[in-house]
Amino acid sequence: MNRAWGHFRTITQHKWLVMQGCFRVGLYRQGIAHDLSKFSPSEFCVGVRYWTGKRSPNAGERQEKGFSTAWMHHKGRNRHHYEYWTDMNPQTRDYASIPMPRKYLAEMIPEVIRFANKHNLYYTQNEFDALMIFTYNVGAGWVNSNGEFRQAVISGATGSEFIYAMTQWSNASSELHMPLVKRRLAEANMYINGVYKAYNEGENSIPSNFRYVLYRTSA
Repeated sequence: MNRAWGHFRTITQHKWLVMQGCFRVGLYRQGIAHDLSKFSPSEFCVGVRYWTGKRSPNAGERQEKGFSTAWMHHKGRNRHHYEYWTDMNPQTRDYASIPMPRKYLAEMIPEVIRFANKHNLYYTQNEFDALMIFTYNVGAGWVNSNGEFRQAVISGATGSEFIYAMTQWSNASSELHMPLVKRRLAEANMYINGVYKAYNEGENSIPSNFRYVLYRTSA
């Protein structure tokens, strides 16, 4: 019973925060509909079983089974997750992302704010902007993961540790994609130095001391 109540409170508080954010920008329908699937039996029962109050129940299920049935159910029904916007590329015959409509970004803003409030973080404007651009590109999953980038943000890292952690999110179809590496470096430049330039905007978009070394070995 305690886990059921704890999980219900967690998802309801989150939904309330996102709904407030959506209402502020006039997205009333999105705010009301946000994460309703979390109350379905397919997601709620899993959430109760694996709820600890310290991490996402999906992570607990994934650790036990190697995958999360709740997450697979969730990502196919909620358009604010970038995983929803993937389909098979007819040219490459591989799964690839398609552009996410910007209105769904509004549902990600409260995620980044909630993350900051939870960990007593105070973003500068350029830090917040960089995190939002990053989140728009890769989704909001990083805020609930145990990955290096999340830890770098929490710890206040602003040097090579932060740059390395951010560039870990540079894969496309499970392989490192150099244009994404450059995009991550430009986002890191915005976060650390307050420089608002895309990676392909020429001089100073990526500082000369920002480097990513890739080692390849032959079989």
